[in-house]
Amino acid sequence: MDAKTIALIGVWGGLLALERRAFLQAMFSRPLVAAIGTGLLLDDVPSGVGCGLVLELFFLGGASLGGRHPDHELVAAVAASASAAAAARVSGGPSTPAMWAVGLMLALPLARIGRWVEHRLDARAMRYQGRAVAFTDSGSFRRVARQNLRA
Repeated sequence: MDAKTIALIGVWGGLLALERRAFLQAMFSRPLVAAIGTGLLLDDVPSGVGCGLVLELFFLGGASLGGRHPDHELVAAVAASASAAAAARVSGGPSTPAMWAVGLMLALPLARIGRWVEHRLDARAMRYQGRAVAFTDSGSFRRVARQNLRA
């Protein structure tokens, strides 16, 4: 894969990560939709469908409700379908279930890492939120806006 394709997949994953918790929350970030979208971007829809179906079933019970934060299934879905599509491109043929399986095995640990990163980012945002409340109490509204931009 070239740098342009990797950047495109990164932007796709970033937009879906925003959709997952911050904007719209219309379930576009579910593994099946995210993997098929990745497959469409990489011109390999079968690897997106194959990886997305398995991951959707695997993460079916994990919903981000209330204070519960499941593994970051979006990271695994995009990484699995992208790696399966890359393997198919390198082999010069169509993607196979073996390529999907390798992509899934490589990408599943990323779901836990994604959850850890998400927790760290939430903790960072909470620190800035506490500072913003303190600046609001003291009447320093410009500093409140800066805390919002930093978080």
